[in-house]
This record gives sequence, C-alpha cells and structure tokens, in this order.
Amino acid sequence: QYIHRVFDVFDDNGDGYIDAKELQGVLGDGFEDIQKMIEEVDDNGDGKLSFEEFQKAMQEDAGGQGKLEAYAGLGGEGIQESDRPNVDFDEDGDDQKEEQD
Repeated sequence: QYIHRVFDVFDDNGDGYIDAKELQGVLGDGFEDIQKMIEEVDDNGDGKLSFEEFQKAMQEDAGGQGKLEAYAGLGGEGIQESDRPNVDFDEDGDDQKEEQD
C-alpha cells in the first residue's frame, strides 16, 4: 500500500521504525522539533515510531490533516483534493495510476 511506501521513505535504515534522525533527514527540521513531533504520536514512549504509530499519526482528522502533517506543516493549505494523484491499488498492493481522458 501507499502508506507502506511512505513509511519506507522515512525508515532510512530499514529497521521497521522511524527515529528522530531519520525523520529529520526527510523533513530537515531541527532535531529538537523532530523529537517533539515524535513524542506527540509515540504511543508506547520508545522514542521512535512503529508502522502502526506512523499509520495512526497520518490518519486524517476532520480538518483533512494527519497529526504529523499538521505538526510538520506538510500538505499545507495550498493542497486541494484535485492535487492528489489518482491512484488505484491492484490485488498485490501495487499502485496503478488511473488513465485520464
């Protein structure tokens, strides 16, 4: 699924967790800010995000943003539903872009 691919981008060392250094490498924010961001969504307090914690953090709230998106300023106000790619997933979880007329 798409969320797994996003998680893999953040999980630079492939250990199945996203730590502050990995998140900082993608977002480029200050290390202390990144640690605060992780603390906000780190349910078990181990200082890193499992896939389940990441997935939960990325779930959209009523305002259309996930906790990590809101905290990091990702997906800001300029992004509209029409900006999202049209992607379908086949039985294997591979994404297939819809053909546009």
